[in-house]
Amino acid sequence: MLKDIIIIRTILWLSLAIFVAWLMWQVVVPRGRVAYLTDKHHQSGFIGDFEPLGSLAKVDGQTKIIGNSVYFTVRTPRPFSKLKLTLSYRPSDQSLIELGLLQNGDQENYQVKPLYHQVINNLYHAKDWGVIENGQTLFLQRQDVYDSLKQFLAKPPAASEVAIYNYKWPSQGVKKLGEDKILDKQINYVVANYQPPTILADGYYESQVEFDLASAKQERGVYKLKLIVPGLEYNDSQLGSISIDSIKAEFSGKTWREFFKL
Repeated sequence: MLKDIIIIRTILWLSLAIFVAWLMWQVVVPRGRVAYLTDKHHQSGFIGDFEPLGSLAKVDGQTKIIGNSVYFTVRTPRPFSKLKLTLSYRPSDQSLIELGLLQNGDQENYQVKPLYHQVINNLYHAKDWGVIENGQTLFLQRQDVYDSLKQFLAKPPAASEVAIYNYKWPSQGVKKLGEDKILDKQINYVVANYQPPTILADGYYESQVEFDLASAKQERGVYKLKLIVPGLEYNDSQLGSISIDSIKAEFSGKTWREFFKL
């Protein structure tokens, strides 16, 4: 009997020790990288729910966004320098979807990055438009006039032929692409700091964006994000909605040796 009690106590203490070690591993994150995932099968405690509720609908276990902006949070047990977010989603007929991370300063100061741009996606996959990728910058031209983005910038065409998105242009007169669903006929060139999403099955897309956390606002490891869908309107046919399949948040930074300066 005494032997059985000792065995049970040993098992309980070992279980407790393993649990405490696991908790410490989660907090310290010794390798400097940690990832959290929320989808219809699993809800991570490190990724908050969308809000406000009035901008959401739940259909067959999936979250549908029916308002033009919703918010959610991600949190981490200790400081990191980078945050990469991967979203899997299905738009209905939206022209633009962006994601912003709240920054220090004003209450609505968000660093906004693109997830989905309908016009640019269509041009990127069109066979009759030339595509040149230069790092994070996408250069599209109706005809193959330029061999590179550098050549284009060195001797650009008339401003009226150029459209930009998420890109700084040195002069006035270019078209800024926003919620446009159709490209103006006079536009022959598009320059955008934008990476087209990966096309998945059943009308879903997957987009990745990365944020530097140095200037991001955080409270006890909690960061606030804003999903922006300009002009989104919900109706009975559910054409005005976006289905969110999954969100993955990946934090990266110093390893435990660097963090504790060992």
